[in-house]
Amino acid sequence: MSKIRAIVVGVLVAAGMLVPAVAAQASTPNTANANVASAMRVVPNAQATPDGTIDGCPDGDVCIYPEGADLANSNPTDEYRSYGTHKLSSQYNYHWVYNHQTGNAIAQVCKGSNGTQCDGALSAGVAYWVNFTPYNSIILAP
Repeated sequence: MSKIRAIVVGVLVAAGMLVPAVAAQASTPNTANANVASAMRVVPNAQATPDGTIDGCPDGDVCIYPEGADLANSNPTDEYRSYGTHKLSSQYNYHWVYNHQTGNAIAQVCKGSNGTQCDGALSAGVAYWVNFTPYNSIILAP
Protein backbone atom coordinates (compact mmCIF):
# COMPACT_ATOMS: atom_id res chain seq x y z
CA MET A 1 0.00 0.00 0.00
CA SER A 2 1.48 3.35 -0.93
CA LYS A 3 2.27 5.86 1.79
CA ILE A 4 -0.42 8.29 0.55
CA ARG A 5 -3.05 5.55 0.35
CA ALA A 6 -2.14 4.38 3.87
CA ILE A 7 -2.61 7.95 5.14
CA VAL A 8 -5.97 8.31 3.37
CA VAL A 9 -7.16 4.97 4.74
CA GLY A 10 -5.96 6.00 8.21
CA VAL A 11 -7.92 9.25 8.02
CA LEU A 12 -11.06 7.42 6.84
CA VAL A 13 -10.72 4.86 9.64
CA ALA A 14 -10.27 7.64 12.21
CA ALA A 15 -13.37 9.38 10.86
CA GLY A 16 -15.35 6.16 11.20
CA MET A 17 -15.90 5.90 7.45
CA LEU A 18 -13.90 2.70 7.07
CA VAL A 19 -13.67 -0.27 9.38
CA PRO A 20 -10.31 -2.03 8.94
CA ALA A 21 -10.41 -5.80 8.70
CA VAL A 22 -8.32 -7.48 11.37
CA ALA A 23 -7.63 -10.51 9.22
CA ALA A 24 -7.30 -11.36 5.57
CA GLN A 25 -10.96 -12.28 5.44
CA ALA A 26 -13.93 -10.15 6.34
CA SER A 27 -16.86 -11.78 8.07
CA THR A 28 -20.54 -11.08 7.69
CA PRO A 29 -21.69 -8.40 10.13
CA ASN A 30 -24.14 -9.40 12.83
CA THR A 31 -27.74 -9.13 11.62
CA ALA A 32 -28.51 -7.16 14.79
CA ASN A 33 -26.86 -4.28 12.93
CA ALA A 34 -29.51 -4.39 10.20
CA ASN A 35 -30.33 -0.74 10.88
CA VAL A 36 -26.87 0.24 9.70
CA ALA A 37 -27.22 1.14 6.02
CA SER A 38 -23.76 -0.04 5.04
CA ALA A 39 -20.21 -0.64 6.21
CA MET A 40 -16.86 -0.71 4.47
CA ARG A 41 -13.84 -2.84 5.22
CA VAL A 42 -10.32 -2.48 4.01
CA VAL A 43 -8.93 -5.90 3.15
CA PRO A 44 -5.22 -5.03 3.54
CA ASN A 45 -3.71 -8.46 4.13
CA ALA A 46 -5.75 -10.47 1.66
CA GLN A 47 -3.61 -13.06 -0.08
CA ALA A 48 -4.04 -13.61 -3.79
CA THR A 49 -4.02 -17.18 -5.06
CA PRO A 50 -1.71 -18.17 -7.94
CA ASP A 51 -4.51 -17.41 -10.41
CA GLY A 52 -4.78 -13.83 -9.06
CA THR A 53 -8.09 -14.22 -7.22
CA ILE A 54 -8.83 -12.99 -3.72
CA ASP A 55 -11.86 -14.59 -2.06
CA GLY A 56 -12.83 -15.92 -5.50
CA CYS A 57 -12.78 -12.47 -7.12
CA PRO A 58 -10.45 -12.30 -10.16
CA ASP A 59 -7.76 -9.63 -10.28
CA GLY A 60 -9.19 -6.54 -11.99
CA ASP A 61 -12.85 -7.29 -11.23
CA VAL A 62 -15.52 -5.94 -8.91
CA CYS A 63 -17.44 -8.83 -7.37
CA ILE A 64 -20.78 -9.23 -5.63
CA TYR A 65 -21.16 -12.16 -3.23
CA PRO A 66 -24.33 -14.12 -2.37
CA GLU A 67 -26.87 -12.58 -0.02
CA GLY A 68 -25.62 -12.68 3.57
CA ALA A 69 -22.52 -14.68 2.61
CA ASP A 70 -19.07 -14.41 4.11
CA LEU A 71 -16.32 -13.25 1.73
CA ALA A 72 -13.91 -16.02 2.66
CA ASN A 73 -16.44 -18.86 2.49
CA SER A 74 -18.26 -18.13 -0.75
CA ASN A 75 -17.70 -17.33 -4.39
CA PRO A 76 -18.97 -14.24 -6.18
CA THR A 77 -22.34 -14.46 -7.91
CA ASP A 78 -21.56 -11.48 -10.17
CA GLU A 79 -18.26 -10.20 -11.57
CA TYR A 80 -17.80 -6.91 -13.41
CA ARG A 81 -14.65 -6.19 -15.40
CA SER A 82 -15.39 -3.33 -17.82
CA TYR A 83 -15.65 0.35 -16.95
CA GLY A 84 -19.08 1.91 -17.17
CA THR A 85 -22.54 1.46 -15.66
CA HIS A 86 -23.88 -2.05 -15.16
CA LYS A 87 -27.52 -2.69 -14.29
CA LEU A 88 -28.18 -4.97 -11.34
CA SER A 89 -30.91 -7.58 -11.34
CA SER A 90 -32.31 -9.75 -8.56
CA GLN A 91 -30.01 -8.28 -5.91
CA TYR A 92 -31.80 -7.75 -2.61
CA ASN A 93 -30.83 -7.51 1.05
CA TYR A 94 -27.23 -7.48 2.29
CA HIS A 95 -24.27 -8.50 0.12
CA TRP A 96 -20.55 -7.88 0.06
CA VAL A 97 -19.15 -5.95 -2.91
CA TYR A 98 -15.38 -6.29 -3.29
CA ASN A 99 -13.35 -3.94 -5.50
CA HIS A 100 -10.42 -6.02 -6.71
CA GLN A 101 -9.59 -3.63 -9.55
CA THR A 102 -6.03 -2.39 -9.95
CA GLY A 103 -4.52 1.06 -9.67
CA ASN A 104 -6.89 3.78 -8.58
CA ALA A 105 -10.01 2.29 -10.19
CA ILE A 106 -13.19 2.79 -8.19
CA ALA A 107 -16.63 1.24 -7.93
CA GLN A 108 -19.92 2.84 -6.84
CA VAL A 109 -23.34 1.36 -6.13
CA CYS A 110 -26.21 3.52 -7.37
CA LYS A 111 -29.95 3.73 -6.78
CA GLY A 112 -30.67 4.88 -10.33
CA SER A 113 -30.49 2.20 -13.03
CA ASN A 114 -28.49 4.59 -15.20
CA GLY A 115 -25.74 5.24 -12.64
CA THR A 116 -27.33 8.12 -10.72
CA GLN A 117 -27.82 8.63 -6.97
CA CYS A 118 -24.58 6.81 -6.17
CA ASP A 119 -22.87 6.11 -2.86
CA GLY A 120 -19.30 7.26 -2.34
CA ALA A 121 -16.43 5.73 -4.27
CA LEU A 122 -15.20 2.30 -3.21
CA SER A 123 -11.44 2.24 -3.79
CA ALA A 124 -9.42 -0.79 -4.84
CA GLY A 125 -8.90 -3.29 -2.02
CA VAL A 126 -12.07 -2.36 -0.16
CA ALA A 127 -15.14 -4.51 0.48
CA TYR A 128 -18.54 -2.87 1.04
CA TRP A 129 -21.40 -4.51 2.99
CA VAL A 130 -24.56 -3.03 1.53
CA ASN A 131 -28.31 -3.61 1.44
CA PHE A 132 -28.88 -3.87 -2.33
CA THR A 133 -32.67 -3.58 -2.12
CA PRO A 134 -32.75 0.12 -3.14
CA TYR A 135 -29.81 -0.16 -5.61
CA ASN A 136 -30.18 -0.73 -9.33
CA SER A 137 -26.71 -0.28 -10.83
CA ILE A 138 -22.99 -0.37 -10.19
CA ILE A 139 -20.36 1.83 -11.83
CA LEU A 140 -16.72 0.92 -12.49
CA ALA A 141 -14.41 3.83 -13.31
CA PRO A 142 -10.66 4.40 -13.69
